[in-house]
Amino acid sequence: MTPALTIHETASLPDDFTDELSPPSMVGMKRFFLKAFLEGRLPGIRTSLLVARDESGRLLAASAFSRMRLEMDCIAPPSVQAVARAGRRLVPGFLVLDLASFGLPASMADQETVFAPGLSDGEQSRIREGLLTRSLELLESERLSACLWKEFDEPAWKTWAPSLSSAGFLRFPSVPVSVQEVAWASPEEYVRRLRSGYRRQLTANLARAREAGLVLETDLDFGPYVQEFLPFYLQVLAHSKTRLETLTLEFFHGLALEPRIRYLRATLQGRPVGGALCWVHAP
Repeated sequence: MTPALTIHETASLPDDFTDELSPPSMVGMKRFFLKAFLEGRLPGIRTSLLVARDESGRLLAASAFSRMRLEMDCIAPPSVQAVARAGRRLVPGFLVLDLASFGLPASMADQETVFAPGLSDGEQSRIREGLLTRSLELLESERLSACLWKEFDEPAWKTWAPSLSSAGFLRFPSVPVSVQEVAWASPEEYVRRLRSGYRRQLTANLARAREAGLVLETDLDFGPYVQEFLPFYLQVLAHSKTRLETLTLEFFHGLALEPRIRYLRATLQGRPVGGALCWVHAP
């Protein structure tokens, strides 16, 4: 007899949803990041969690998903986006879709479904099919335009492909992602590994930056700099060709509650000119 499987939606994080369910690289499924997303009041996005449990109530799996209002032209050239914006001033719903997106819009290109340790391949397959079935039920009951499951690298695709194909889903490319493996242990080692021409150029650039008064601070607590960082983020977003979401001040305040979020700050003659966020996994 197959054990019972229940799947329910929750707008808050269960106590047994822990960081140990996801690897260090999957930042989007850490409690602090999900909590910031759930409580961030992102415009046009409402995020929840689908949780699968067995008959005893044990957490088997969880998947982040968001209900989104997506402007179809968000991946089009700027000229097309300008025409679409003009159209929406006349017709507010012009080229706008209501979607269910399984995986956070502001993700690290992960497939953001996590499973409890020790589950067999058969159990994981049954849970995937259950989650997909529930997603299609939401699609129909809420009359959404589409249901998206994202992101799938090749290993994840091999695991999910049978269930997705049998449920009638189609595969298509997503927004490109770049991942860099850091193979050096310190900035000094990085400089040593550069070819001589690049090393001379970098040394000269750093000298000019110091003379101009550029100072880089690393490993700062983010909390005191949230208000300073937000305009930098919005400035970058304004130059982006693809805008799936706009993160909010509330979201960044939520991130700042996590002590492993560290801030890198750039100032020029004492004036803040840039910043970056890092999540640092121990050690």
